[in-house]
Amino acid sequence: MPVREWQTLRAAVAAHPNQEQKMQRRDFGLGGGALLLATAAGVSQAQEAAMTDVITDDVVVTRLFDAPIERVWRAFTTDADVTRWWGPDGFTAPHVRMDAREGGASVVCMRSPEGHDIWMRWDYAVVNAPHRLEYVQNISDAEGNHVDPVSIGMPPDFPSDVATVVALRAVGDQTELVMTEHTTTSAQMMEMSRLGLEQCMDKMGKIFS
Repeated sequence: MPVREWQTLRAAVAAHPNQEQKMQRRDFGLGGGALLLATAAGVSQAQEAAMTDVITDDVVVTRLFDAPIERVWRAFTTDADVTRWWGPDGFTAPHVRMDAREGGASVVCMRSPEGHDIWMRWDYAVVNAPHRLEYVQNISDAEGNHVDPVSIGMPPDFPSDVATVVALRAVGDQTELVMTEHTTTSAQMMEMSRLGLEQCMDKMGKIFS
């Protein structure tokens, strides 16, 4: 990834936390998981060289959406909805090909404000509509072929094979979301991953308003 686009991605995740995210910065403890593309947002070039310690842990994000469970399920599984929320603030998702079925794979593209595209592949192991998705996230090319993150300019501790669980539960006319990402990387990149995922879920919430 060109340095300028990477700096923009870093700034997009770090510069606009809501109050809850500010608290998470201060009280960061769980560490884990990765919204893979947003993870790079927390790492300067100097820090890349310095980081040697990695941890394995979870990022867990919860939301109570003002929408029925079937509507929230569609937000995770249809092209038209995923393109509205995928990526941190300032980024778009111009290309989305969803195939949310067991054994299927979705391919999604994040575009920076400068027009740089980064592709990801989500491989599904469990699809239990409208309650649960389990899939693995990896960097890919536009055709969905796996790509080494380092080859596109990501730091060496950028995570791969990120196990992701989306659990939905109806609460009256609303829906509780618990999204968990499990991975191994540096603590700082995990924190930035959490912030990026929070921004994505904030964008999703606006779909239902």
